[in-house]
Amino acid sequence: MNRTFDDVEVEPDTRVAFQKPTTAGDIPALYQQWTWAGFDATSLIFYSEDVSHLDDVALGALVATAAKVKSPDDMTMSRGEKYTFVNFNFVRADG
Repeated sequence: MNRTFDDVEVEPDTRVAFQKPTTAGDIPALYQQWTWAGFDATSLIFYSEDVSHLDDVALGALVATAAKVKSPDDMTMSRGEKYTFVNFNFVRADG
């Protein structure tokens, strides 16, 4: 099945600075850099069904090997019906 990430929702107060399709291992993902509430951060977004076989520890390890994660302990995850978001590299936007 050829899927895109065209319908990933962005909160109204979030500004996406950059995004591109990528893979983590062999799993399709959307790489996204964004700013929200005074923080810059990065996300890898997956189709939930593609990562449902991975628990949070395994998913975090996958993301840490696929992306430049500065501090794996600071990752957040949100598993939704359609998409799973793994957020990392939080930095205060004002310095």
